[in-house]
Parts: sequence; structure tokens; C-alpha cells
Amino acid sequence: EKTIALKIAQVSVNPSEVTRLEAAPHLEKINRALHEIKDSANRKAVSFNDNAAEQASSSRNFLIAIFTIASLLAVAAAIVVTRSITLSLGRAVTFAKGIADKDLTTQLEIDDRKDEIGDLANALNEMRTDLQLIFKDIFESTKTLSSASSELTGISGKMTANAEQTSQKATAVSVAAEQMSANMSSVSTASEETSVNVNMVAAATEEM
Repeated sequence: EKTIALKIAQVSVNPSEVTRLEAAPHLEKINRALHEIKDSANRKAVSFNDNAAEQASSSRNFLIAIFTIASLLAVAAAIVVTRSITLSLGRAVTFAKGIADKDLTTQLEIDDRKDEIGDLANALNEMRTDLQLIFKDIFESTKTLSSASSELTGISGKMTANAEQTSQKATAVSVAAEQMSANMSSVSTASEETSVNVNMVAAATEEM
């Protein structure tokens, strides 16, 4: 705009003083000024287009760089998350195999996770605790049963000994009963013999 004002100021004339001959140089100046204005406008337009293209290229390169960085960050995050999940699942599998091998002394240590992996770890640890309690109850019950079995074995031994003693006493009683029966038979025979003798004495007495 300053350039246009200067060019117009250079060719400003008083219309009353202008003649055909005098107007020609002024018209030529005006034409040159217009051409210069046109050339200047064209140069500015070209410069503007060049700047716009450069800015567009710069913006495109910037966007490409941002997209590339974002893609790399996404890949890195995916690798980190995948590695974390893989390690946690590997620990859970190892822990489960230990439980299958009757190892209830370890505990699954996983970072304080609030996702499905954390829920799995908590469930496995609770299962281990429950199995420990179950096996403890079974062990205590086995000890109680073993003690009761020992007591029953002792009672059975005592009962066997008592039965043997009872059998021996019954045998002795049976022998004594047989002896008493024999003695009773002897006494009965003796009584009969005594009765016969008495009868004989009585008969002899009557004959006398």
C-alpha cells in the first residue's frame, strides 16, 4: 500500500495544467507505476504462495513426525503392557504348578493390579490358603483317628486277655464240676453200700 501511495504521489499533477503533450509522460509514468504495482503484487503473491507451500510442507513434516513419534510410543506401550501381562501370567502358571506339586508354602507375588491378572492372583492365593486349611484339618483328623485307633487296639488287647482269662477260668470250673460229679457218684455208691450193710445188719438182728 505504501508503494502504491508513493507511485501515485510521483504522478500527481494538476488537471488544469495537463495537456496532451504533457499528459503523455505522466501516462507513461502511470503505466510504469501500474506495471511496477502489478509486478510487486505478483512477487508478493508468489512469495505468499511460496511461504504457504513452505508452511504446508513444514506442517506436513511436523504432522508426520508427530504421527511417527505417536506410533513409536504406542508400539512401546504395547510391548510394555504385553511383557507385563506375559510375566504375570508366567508367574501365575508357575504358582499353579507348584500347588499341583503339593507346594503350599509359597505365595503369588504380583504388583497391586486392578485388572483380571490381579483378580487371578488373588483367587490363586485364596485357593492356596483354603487348601492349607483343608490339609491342616485333614492332618488333625488323621492324628485324632490314629490316637483313637491306638486306644482301640489297646482295648482290644485287654479284651483278648480278659477273654483268655475267662476261658481258662471256665475250663477250671468245668474240671472242678467234673471232679464234683465224680465225687458225688462215689458218695452215692458209698451210700448205697452203707444202706445195704444196714439192711443186712437189721435182718441179722431180727433173726436173732
